[in-house]
Amino acid sequence: MNDKTILKGMIEIYQNEFMCGYDGPDKDELRIIFLELIVHATQYINDFRYCSDPKCPCSPEFGIGKLMRDHGQKINSVLFGGAFGLSEVPMRPIRDFLNQFNNEGDDEVDGSTNE
Repeated sequence: MNDKTILKGMIEIYQNEFMCGYDGPDKDELRIIFLELIVHATQYINDFRYCSDPKCPCSPEFGIGKLMRDHGQKINSVLFGGAFGLSEVPMRPIRDFLNQFNNEGDDEVDGSTNE
């Protein structure tokens, strides 16, 4: 499955399932996380970047990785949990796409790691 199809699925799930169907008490927090994931994924897929170093804090790889390190459990279980959402794109390829960035930049500026 290509990256643009995955991005399409992320946007469809955000619009159809999350915004119109999720009513948990953490919706505002998760909405920001979801939108940041979409922005960073769009940058990555379209190669919109300020520099070519994927470990730089301004890179989309770093941005997705930081979100996955900080909020991976919620992203994998709440935002993209299960097998299918309200999209033609299955959840598993979306999770696989996002999880590939989990270690990007973990030894960078703030010194935090995923250990």
